[in-house]
Amino acid sequence: MSKQKDGGTAFPQRRAWDDLRNDYVALETPGMSLRDWFAGMIVTQVWRETERKDRVARDAYDVADAMLAERDRKRP
Repeated sequence: MSKQKDGGTAFPQRRAWDDLRNDYVALETPGMSLRDWFAGMIVTQVWRETERKDRVARDAYDVADAMLAERDRKRP
């Protein structure tokens, strides 16, 4: 079984501001996948307009996958 292409990480963080230390501290969080971010952005456009939340979520990931495929497509 092949691994789902997720586009890599979106919004990884290497450091964060610590108010108590008044300085940056090391923080290794990969963030969400680009696929998840794309799907989330798509869902925000139609989520309230339907009662079929399961269908919207499935369709959002289909669109996100198409966006990643287009991004990876070689252009002349």
